Amino acid sequence: MNHLLAFLNLGIPELVLIFFAVIPAMVLWIVCLVDIVRSKMSVTNLLLSILLIVMFPLIGSILYLIIRNKLKEPAQA
Repeated sequence: MNHLLAFLNLGIPELVLIFFAVIPAMVLWIVCLVDIVRSKMSVTNLLLSILLIVMFPLIGSILYLIIRNKLKEPAQA
């Protein structure tokens, strides 16, 4: 394992950054994409949400989580 880390020129600070910043951001991105695909939105809102998250992964995911209830279609009685 140490040979691989030396080959990739990764030290402890880089591993900490990957573990505490990159991996959670990727998980958030994937969770938001799954939520968008499974939600009941109009096609326009669905495509705009996916485009926002693909173009701006971290900021787009956070913004989507803030406004997602407004994007979903109201329940029909």
